[in-house]
Amino acid sequence: MAIILAIGPFIVRRIVLLGDDNYLHWMAIDYLARCISVSGVILGFQSGLLRPAHQRAAWPRSLQVFLLLFFAEYAEQAFGLPVIQHYFRFMETSAWPPIPGPTLRIADVSFGLLFAVFVEELVFRKFLFAVTERWLPQQLPVVMISATVFGLIHFTSGVIDTMVNAFVHGIFFGLAYWTTRRLSICVASHYLIDLFIFIGR
Repeated sequence: MAIILAIGPFIVRRIVLLGDDNYLHWMAIDYLARCISVSGVILGFQSGLLRPAHQRAAWPRSLQVFLLLFFAEYAEQAFGLPVIQHYFRFMETSAWPPIPGPTLRIADVSFGLLFAVFVEELVFRKFLFAVTERWLPQQLPVVMISATVFGLIHFTSGVIDTMVNAFVHGIFFGLAYWTTRRLSICVASHYLIDLFIFIGR
């Protein structure tokens, strides 16, 4: 039940929003879906079935990982994404609706984006790692499963290249989280790279 509540809303919200070009609808449904996802994560951890399996890395080590993660993210976005788009830019099913005003845009790329990133990292790193590690405690399968699910939920963003790009980023986030067990490291880097992406739109 917790897994369905945590991951299901990411899929359902995009199905509901297909063809909807009203940004206020997008925001309302997106935030509602993410709140439901958080309830699934809380349910999973409160049930006692999911427990973090590793200690957090020390802050100096975590800071090093953050810097490495951020530069890897930036390099992938600057140099890897154009290659991905060249080979995988097809099957577009939807596009982002235009944001109706500067105030809403500022709110969405500050609080809204931070909330979105936090929920994605909470679900696809902390929660999914805890679920996967119950049966597969090795690094490679845990990181790959997390990255694959993260990539698949981005397929509903409209095009194959978005899914492939999210999968690559998911590997980076997964490796960083595996190494540090600090969600804040992934949230900070994810937020900064998404800010870079969305401000450029």
